[in-house]
Formats: sequence, C-alpha cells, structure tokens
Amino acid sequence: MAEPLLQDLPRDLPTLLRRFGTDTRCRAYLVRARWPEGFCCGGCGHDRACSHRKRLIEACRACGKRHSILAGGLFEQTRPFFRPARRDRGTGSPSGSSRSSW
Repeated sequence: MAEPLLQDLPRDLPTLLRRFGTDTRCRAYLVRARWPEGFCCGGCGHDRACSHRKRLIEACRACGKRHSILAGGLFEQTRPFFRPARRDRGTGSPSGSSRSSW
C-alpha cells in the first residue's frame, strides 16, 4: 500500500465520514492504495480497467482478467466498507412496533 495514503488517514470519526462517507469514495481510495501508479493488469500488463458495479473488482479491458481491490492488503477477506448506522431505519422491532406490543 502506498505510504502517503497511509499517512493521510483520518484521525477522528467526523473526518472519516466526510472523506469515506460513500462507497464511491471508499472504492477510489482502495484502488489508489492497490495501484498507486495506476492500474496494471497482472495478466497482460494493460493499463485500463472497468470497475464492477457490485463487487470489489477491476476487470482488465484488454484480457478481461479480474483483480480484487482488497487482495493483498489490510482489508483482504474482510467485510467491505464501513456503513454508519442510519437513524431513519425505525426501531428495529418487527413492523416498527414497540417491544411492549410483542
């Protein structure tokens, strides 16, 4: 992983949420960390990739080889991305009912 990226990590939660508050921002950071000099396919050496919408992979545009954004790094085999709790999800009880009515 690139040293400047590690030194520039947020030190508190509000800064973390501003910087990595969306999946897009998290993904961009992880891609820069994995390929600090730009994407390079391990199969053919091509320098352009397509991002998969739902999976954390980049696919080479030339040969189609898939590369995990998380492989070989700190986040390998972890659950992807930090998702803060949302306040608009209700009470967490079935059908929004209160515990006393169960």
